[in-house]
Amino acid sequence: MSAFAALNRLSNKSSEASLYNANLSGTITSSNVTLGPKNAIFMDSAVLVGLNKDEFIMVDGFYDLSVVKGCASVNNLFKISSGNAYPVVTSKNESLPVICGLESEESTQTGVLPSYSTVIKLSNLDTGLQNFGFISPNLQDLFHTQPSSPYTFEVVETPRNNVVGLRVDQKAHYAITEVSEKLRFQESRAAIVVGASFCGRSTFADLLVNNMLLAGVQRVALIDLDPSSPKFTPTGCIGLTFHSQISIGVHLQTHDSNNKLHFYGHEDPAVAPSYYFRCTESLKKHYITHWKSIPLIVITPGNIRGFGRETLAHLFKVFGDLEPSLIYLSHNNYLSIGDFEPDEFEVQDNPDDEVLADLTYKTVYKLDSTRRKPKYSGILASEIALLQYFHRISRHHWDFSSFLLESAPSILSFTPGNEFSVPLITSLHEPVKCLNESEMQTFIEASVVALCAINVPKSSLQSYPQFINTTELSHLDCTFICLCIVHSINLKERFFLVYLPKDQNLSGKLSRATANGHTLALVRGTGSIPSGEILASPFIGKKIPFVNREPTNKIGGIWNARRNLGRKSQRS
Repeated sequence: MSAFAALNRLSNKSSEASLYNANLSGTITSSNVTLGPKNAIFMDSAVLVGLNKDEFIMVDGFYDLSVVKGCASVNNLFKISSGNAYPVVTSKNESLPVICGLESEESTQTGVLPSYSTVIKLSNLDTGLQNFGFISPNLQDLFHTQPSSPYTFEVVETPRNNVVGLRVDQKAHYAITEVSEKLRFQESRAAIVVGASFCGRSTFADLLVNNMLLAGVQRVALIDLDPSSPKFTPTGCIGLTFHSQISIGVHLQTHDSNNKLHFYGHEDPAVAPSYYFRCTESLKKHYITHWKSIPLIVITPGNIRGFGRETLAHLFKVFGDLEPSLIYLSHNNYLSIGDFEPDEFEVQDNPDDEVLADLTYKTVYKLDSTRRKPKYSGILASEIALLQYFHRISRHHWDFSSFLLESAPSILSFTPGNEFSVPLITSLHEPVKCLNESEMQTFIEASVVALCAINVPKSSLQSYPQFINTTELSHLDCTFICLCIVHSINLKERFFLVYLPKDQNLSGKLSRATANGHTLALVRGTGSIPSGEILASPFIGKKIPFVNREPTNKIGGIWNARRNLGRKSQRS
């Protein structure tokens, strides 16, 4: 390292250390200021807020955050100044960002709100998420809604149920800033984030990504190996994703064309371990082959006992040659938020030393975790992720004005000779070894599946469609393209009717996936259709095409695909 680089690094570390504010290291349930004529200017679609040192606000909703005067700290970790606007999206399932005023090195007694060293601007951001409850009424309080307000956001001035600010204590602040520096200056080739479920692994990784981007890193690579978390990858996937845009609040997933995803289809690696390990090794190999110069962050699954501990040991063997920095979020020393209750055997059966024993790493950071169970978890969390996935239009805009069933599904052919035909049906359920044509129809209809490309030449297929089981898939290269909802399959005219995401890059993904001779396949895991899209109650008084409400045992009596969908009049 040159003397100039060393001096610059020392200066950066000193600046980052000075940002830490001990007043923000505890549990924060509301802003410590109230907005009024003295410290705020209310405009038609924005609010200017004045903050002095140690004054902070929590804001719920959707907004563009920018600095008008001075500088502000976000989440007690990084500093933002004028010149950029950051889109912020929040939900009741995650902690709110904490925005704090800082001292200014220059005179601030001029201009707008002259009594304040920091002036931030909160501007309306139209995301469409305020209509989320239209599709799923049982989740209508997930996102901010206040129809009578002119603003798409609200400053939290008094404590509310299930609302808390994001907490970064001194140890976490130190770990994030030091690991960022090690990755930036290539003293460490990777950082691996480890911890039990609800310890904040993905939140910590997100903070680490943002901190590096704000420090000047152009691009950060992240391998998320937790198939139960849809924060960085679509539901049921693990993958390598690239990040070049700062994401404050709810993480806004990117559509980088270089992302590489594998559809695992289950929440627990123990369900199909051979296939899971093959996918993780494939992601590591792809990173090393093409992107090893980009800083890497790895998130491990949240199960750290029994087979989960064996999985962790295997993952460190895969990534150990990168001499990683290990960030361990302890489940033994933690701050509990809300009504979080740990597993009664978690602590006594899994002391920290045993969790970390025999893992290969260069440096370890043991942190006290902040444990908070989301308001919606399990099946409801998966439903939220799927609804956002299929209704998303752009990085921070969604269309929840209509149900998927109100539009005609797309046609995917499985006839020979069609460039984009989908002749393979694949199962990630190990007990399912073989299916005939009729059983394939029952297996695939009315389900959420992944559209993937598999290295099976079409010339080798003996039938259309053809079934591939989990064991066979474990020996094949399978590249994820997108999730889709299978409405029905027409065996006579040889096509599937499916609902696809509103992804403008989908045709390009299909072209790239099939360019090397791979064959398209529908791969089924355990995903289920979001109930808000198919339950009868939202459709009362509406004539919905493509749906027959007559009960049937075949697919659970919820969604029975009509058999007349092959008519030409309904395929326009």
